[in-house]
Amino acid sequence: MPDRTYEGVLLACDLDGTLLDARGVLHPENLDALHGFLAAGGRFAVATGRSQASVVRNLPQLPSDLPGIFCNGAHLYDRATRTTVRAHPLPGSAGALIDDLKTRFPSVGLEIFTSFGAHLVRTCPVLRRQLAAEDCQDAELSPDEVPAPWLKLLIGGDPEELVPVRAHLEACCGSDWSIVKSDAHLLDLMARGVSKGSALRELKALLEEERGGRRFRTVAVGDNENDLDMLRAADLAIVPENGTHGVRSHAHHVVAHHAEPVLPAVLRIVRDDLGKIGK
Repeated sequence: MPDRTYEGVLLACDLDGTLLDARGVLHPENLDALHGFLAAGGRFAVATGRSQASVVRNLPQLPSDLPGIFCNGAHLYDRATRTTVRAHPLPGSAGALIDDLKTRFPSVGLEIFTSFGAHLVRTCPVLRRQLAAEDCQDAELSPDEVPAPWLKLLIGGDPEELVPVRAHLEACCGSDWSIVKSDAHLLDLMARGVSKGSALRELKALLEEERGGRRFRTVAVGDNENDLDMLRAADLAIVPENGTHGVRSHAHHVVAHHAEPVLPAVLRIVRDDLGKIGK
């Protein structure tokens, strides 16, 4: 009889700082564990602040079992069929906000994310490193040259530069936007209510509808502030040791630092969790 240990489990996993090591490499043990999880009936969705284009380009070996969560939840994209499942555009005020940020904070970098990928509006050292790591183009464009709809605005800078930027955004437009850090050097803006957590709930509902209403147990793995709502939305929240203090405080379990393969430990926890439920 085939192994169906993970039947009914939906695993959503972050990339940078979680599934990938510090070099942005997918460890073979993580990949092997993921294939074993899928073979045993589990369902997997990548959950990242990156664009789908970055993942397709840099991680072609990553399974595309379910539509992925991209742009921190603003884009649900099916890599297998190359189609957008759901997209949540930025508010119409995004252009004016970019103009304001360019004037008010001249040292920070800006990127606009669309369903096609990331589009650099103004460079900075942080974004040059980020684009190089993801093998993305680094030619600056005017916002008028970036195709609509816009899904995410990324602001790059040193941590101390981003403190006044975030304070300004929360004071002037915090009610219209979701504002989160994806790491110490990156601030992400999506439409209000959009997060990896909202996308996980959408994906779970779609999957349960396809399966005749059968409930799925959700497992989320992530390390940073942009993962927090996803961890809260999941039945089981797991964080690597390198996760920020605020994120670790919301974890049901903490596993080893992402320099080591995290998925084998994650799947051991999931197996134990399923065993407790079954008792």
